[in-house]
Amino acid sequence: MVDIRRKTDWKIYLGIIGNPVSHSISPAMHNKLLKKYKIDGVYLPFEVERENFPDAIKGLKALKFRGVNITLPFKEDAVKICDWLEEMTKIIGSVNTILFEDEKIKGFNTDAFGFEKSIEKKGYNLSSSSVAILGGGGTARTICFVCAKKQRK
Repeated sequence: MVDIRRKTDWKIYLGIIGNPVSHSISPAMHNKLLKKYKIDGVYLPFEVERENFPDAIKGLKALKFRGVNITLPFKEDAVKICDWLEEMTKIIGSVNTILFEDEKIKGFNTDAFGFEKSIEKKGYNLSSSSVAILGGGGTARTICFVCAKKQRK
């Protein structure tokens, strides 16, 4: 896991970017966690048009944001913007978390870990199950990756 805290006294700025984002519970959830763990930070929602997405990411970097979550419809577009991609993220072709670090835009896919852990918690065994996936975006691609990985074991 990535430690979002910087070695600084500055406030940590985080957010979610997508279109739409008004339905997202991420700001309430993350702001509650920042408060609980006494991290001086804020998590903000940003709704942008597709043609403005690359500039919005560059603007957040310029504003010294620590990172942003990516939601629909930008998970696949985010791959093209990143300077560095986690190896699994390269394979999946979908970014849901961007970290601004060392002057770089770094892309991660935490959906795979989240999906895998939630399925295990429910007691399902993906290596011996049939799965139907409805959808074709970045999250669907991630679920396909996890299922294929489990089938190979």
